Amino acid sequence: MPEDVPDRTIGGCRRANSTVCSFQFDDPCDDGVRCPVTTVQDFAMDDRFAEDVADQLNQTYAIIPFLVVAKWNRKKIDFNREMNEATFNHLEAIKSYRSYHDYLEEAIATIERKFHGQGLLLDVHQHAQGNYTMVGTLLTGAQLNHDKLSPTSIELLIQSSCSQNRSECVQGSKAFGTFLESNELGIAYPSLNNPKPGNKTFYSGGYITKNYISRINAIQAELSYV
Repeated sequence: MPEDVPDRTIGGCRRANSTVCSFQFDDPCDDGVRCPVTTVQDFAMDDRFAEDVADQLNQTYAIIPFLVVAKWNRKKIDFNREMNEATFNHLEAIKSYRSYHDYLEEAIATIERKFHGQGLLLDVHQHAQGNYTMVGTLLTGAQLNHDKLSPTSIELLIQSSCSQNRSECVQGSKAFGTFLESNELGIAYPSLNNPKPGNKTFYSGGYITKNYISRINAIQAELSYV
């Protein structure tokens, strides 16, 4: 990681009479107020989890998935945000950001070509909100609690596997959370046994999940490190 990339902890800037924040690493924001940004660092365990999943897929099914790992500290760059907020328009950060997303684009293009987009982009993070996994498909906790199950980031999967009952793929027997629980990987929301997060903190998915769903199924998996 280059030493001269400034921290993003300073935040963005919202000028007077504006509802929009701008993000520039050298902006003193003398004529506005700061907009906070997320800089909490994911722990390294999520890297190991992704690598373990890749190894198990290879050993069990002879499948070698694409694996793209972000090594930068989130204080410097956040790959799960749009580029301006992610990099504060610093040239070195922009270069790394584009490289990361170019790898994702290359992987998705290969899956489109070979499997007509029938793949899964799994964006793995960690959280400290409780001892449970959040399976984010762009549905909020409130939507899950009230059985409002569309639209999602796994519509291609729902069309092919749960066209008669989308709940099966979101919070039923075919849900990703159910798969995690059936393999003794802890409590997951939503799942067959835990379909609704109730009043628990629940992250529905970020930029990566939203940005690529026209081409591939996408899930943001928030693992617990509590």
